[in-house]
Amino acid sequence: MKIVGFLALLGAGLSGCSDDLDHLVEVPDNTCSVPAKCDIEQDACVRAVLAITACERGDETPPLPEIRHVSQAMFAEELAQMSSEEAPDSWDAALRSMHLLAADAGSNEASLQETAEQVVAYFDPKTKSVSLIDETSGDQLTNMYTLSHELAHYLQDRAHDLLELQDSFGGSTDAQTAARALIEGDAVVSSTRVLARLEGHSPRAIDWQGYFEQLDDTLASAIAEASFPLGSALLTLPYEVGARYIAGVWDSYGRERVDRLFQGQVAPRTIGDWFAGYGAGKPQPSLEQPLDCMPPLDVEGFELLGADSFGATGVAAMLGAAAAAGSGRASDIWLASTIGLRADIVAGYGPSGEGGGPTLLIWRLRFATDGAAHAFADRLPWDDVGRRIFGSELVLAAGPGVTRDTLPTAVETCPTLGGLAAALTTMRSRAPTAWVHERAPVSIRPQFLD
Repeated sequence: MKIVGFLALLGAGLSGCSDDLDHLVEVPDNTCSVPAKCDIEQDACVRAVLAITACERGDETPPLPEIRHVSQAMFAEELAQMSSEEAPDSWDAALRSMHLLAADAGSNEASLQETAEQVVAYFDPKTKSVSLIDETSGDQLTNMYTLSHELAHYLQDRAHDLLELQDSFGGSTDAQTAARALIEGDAVVSSTRVLARLEGHSPRAIDWQGYFEQLDDTLASAIAEASFPLGSALLTLPYEVGARYIAGVWDSYGRERVDRLFQGQVAPRTIGDWFAGYGAGKPQPSLEQPLDCMPPLDVEGFELLGADSFGATGVAAMLGAAAAAGSGRASDIWLASTIGLRADIVAGYGPSGEGGGPTLLIWRLRFATDGAAHAFADRLPWDDVGRRIFGSELVLAAGPGVTRDTLPTAVETCPTLGGLAAALTTMRSRAPTAWVHERAPVSIRPQFLD
């Protein structure tokens, strides 16, 4: 599966929108100038793809960004350098114990290898440049589709400053994945609508249901088969979740409502809320409900090193890993959209005074119902992952001395959010939000209904 990518940071927040409904404004089919198939290594072709992408989005056509043509070898070197500069403190031991990383894999190496092998283009919001990897497709339309996706990021950045936008979402993994759902979902839908015009169709004729059915199967298999299922889920789910959401907004309410998602606190701030959808001209109310208790502040023999929220993406990764272990099917990852996760906090602990990264994970998740908490716990096949259920809240633990029924006694305590926040002010290991090297699936081509 060849992919294109947007290189940026990861980030979190909340959402809201006004109730007024604007009339639907659609770009007429004869408004945008549709270029013939062309070679994206030629500036004239790049200008034509930029013009139709901007037109489809209702933007003015700006000057061309810098376009870099790089070899796969050069790209691999750049990735390695970026990784050495941005790699987080190692949480690998703890991730392995929770089966979110294979026993013989490293999170950074797994992400780097897959990215170097698969990425065919990316937009860098720091340099404002588009890089095209030399090994592009032999099909000109596919290359124009790839380029349109990256130029959509260029247009987003000009309008909203993507680095500032991601920062506005906050710092948790779940929040930054939500930011990427907005950024990547919009680019997927923009470029796919452009592809429809390039192939002589109206964007209204795109069979989005068929497109997402294919994409769902592809991504589910990729996550279940990955050596780093959490990393794979963080990388890929934003494209499906964001694109499904934004395609519906654009088709039902027009491009103006998509643009509004980029403003203020309108777009959903968790992946769970992206799953919740959009209706009556605005995002659905947030499904978040605070945890009754936080993970423990003190665990005997360990010190708290950091905390994060994996959100519904973490749930999907666990379901994918469970499928790989023989419990369920790869498609079960999509239960993450319906199982009713309301909040989660995962805390990492390391041996007291030894330095290094966490070796013990305690993950507390709140679900909509007690039954949902039991249903998720029952799908986890491992005897070395402890679990304890408190009403609608599930506590998972993995690490030294933990078994299915043996957890640190500290999980019985009930710290407050304020207590956890105070404890984290002195932590020496940040939340590990630098795992992902961005990518976007482009091997799925849409079918049309006309």
